[in-house]
Amino acid sequence: MQKTRNARPRPVTLALLCGLLIAAAPVWSSTAPDVETACLDCHRPQQDRGAVPVIEGQHADYLRAQLQRFQQRHREGFPMNALSAGLEAASLSAMADALAARPWRAASSAPQPRADIGREQLDAFDCASCHGSDFRGGGSIPRIAGQQAAYLQRQIAAFGESERHHPPVGGGARMYGITPDAAEAIAAALAELD
Repeated sequence: MQKTRNARPRPVTLALLCGLLIAAAPVWSSTAPDVETACLDCHRPQQDRGAVPVIEGQHADYLRAQLQRFQQRHREGFPMNALSAGLEAASLSAMADALAARPWRAASSAPQPRADIGREQLDAFDCASCHGSDFRGGGSIPRIAGQQAAYLQRQIAAFGESERHHPPVGGGARMYGITPDAAEAIAAALAELD
């Protein structure tokens, strides 16, 4: 019978393990990263990497609140939960302020199909009562005019399916149960605004 040696990790193994742990740490450090490289690679108005929102020029209070929601996992979204995990409050706030200070650049100014139906839905839900008559929001209410249509459609559909909370809209109506067709039309109407 062969004796087993007492298996101790070798220094090289420990060094490799430490390196892997460091590499697996959150991508953003506790200091605010440069928003140009950390955020805008995915969040440019004309990007084609899925339905992600335009965030340049969005309200700082809204951006700060959403980053905190991702960080605390009150809002799920890949890769935002992991990317925001290591940010300290001051860094998170600095990022929101830096993004808000940039000019808003609408995702599209092209006419959107079904936008006329969407404008009727915007009136029916009285979206202007919170987002403003120009749908530019303010403070913790997001600007939705000129936002990515695919992003808006996905978020509105999530409200309709109770996957994401939306406060009662004007008159106390809720967005629960909104149809995918209505979500698409509302998103189209908002995306074509400046």
